Amino acid sequence: MSKHEVSKPYFPGFTRKSVTFSIDDGNLVLDRKFISIVAPYGIKGTFNLCGNNMTTENREEVIALYRGFEVSNHCAYHPYCLEEEMRERIVEEPFVEENADPDKIYPYAKIPGLYHIHLPKGWRNAAFVDDYLRFAEEGQRTLENVFGVGNIQGFEWPFGKQKSVECYERLIAMGFVYIRIGGNVLDTTGYAIPEDWYNWTFNATGFAIRGQVETYANYPDDGELKFFCIGAHSIDFLHNNNFSDLEFFAQTFGNKPDLYYCAGIYDIFTYCNATKALVITDNFIENPSDRDIYIKVDGEKFIVRSHTKLDLETKTLVFLNI
Repeated sequence: MSKHEVSKPYFPGFTRKSVTFSIDDGNLVLDRKFISIVAPYGIKGTFNLCGNNMTTENREEVIALYRGFEVSNHCAYHPYCLEEEMRERIVEEPFVEENADPDKIYPYAKIPGLYHIHLPKGWRNAAFVDDYLRFAEEGQRTLENVFGVGNIQGFEWPFGKQKSVECYERLIAMGFVYIRIGGNVLDTTGYAIPEDWYNWTFNATGFAIRGQVETYANYPDDGELKFFCIGAHSIDFLHNNNFSDLEFFAQTFGNKPDLYYCAGIYDIFTYCNATKALVITDNFIENPSDRDIYIKVDGEKFIVRSHTKLDLETKTLVFLNI
């Protein structure tokens, strides 16, 4: 039997509750409004941007706006992924929305590979698999040109995960660390950290925040790391006239680092992954990862620094030979 009681890991701040958001599309005006509400409370999260909205003219504005937040790839042109059998619906006539046939698919006049398709909420952009992936790559290049190579780690499906298995597998092969599929799981997982980083989604929406915020705030510590993520578009809060709910979210979770770890998606996921690399024995805790890990030993708080070993007898850190 171990001489020491070693807890399961905590997030930085010695809390087990993470808080984040995943906001789509990159509406610069309303994202600015969103940020003006959450930033004073230290709330962090991820903005999922469509690369075609980034131009040389607004580059500096965009960098300044999203500074301190994670940026992720939401695919250039925000397309729906078309199934191959839908090609028979393509017509070559010009697209005029007022009299367009909703059962037909119309090519964009100036963007090869992009189409107009009628979905339940109206006419939307669409592309077949090869062009869809080309737009994903284009969005990645554009965002990296703005925010730096290596700083765009995630992908969010426009319109949620599509039916094409080929598209899904090829997106993974592009090297994204995570892919959000869309859709709201509420708290059916007990706010568990998503197990599959290529098939995860948020557990709170911008349409009904207050009750979900209160439920999570009161959720007991069961020894496991937790995940609370709002998924929305910043324009949703305008349409629903509920920016006050966003303020409630920020007030509840913000500026309380001992209760809630506020960070972007990539930061949360990679921290959780680092905790799994810990080597815990009766005599030491070894952290071979690139992240500092927060843990308790015999009720005492310790930060096991990256690439160090905590000697449980002396309670001192020793750097690993790497």
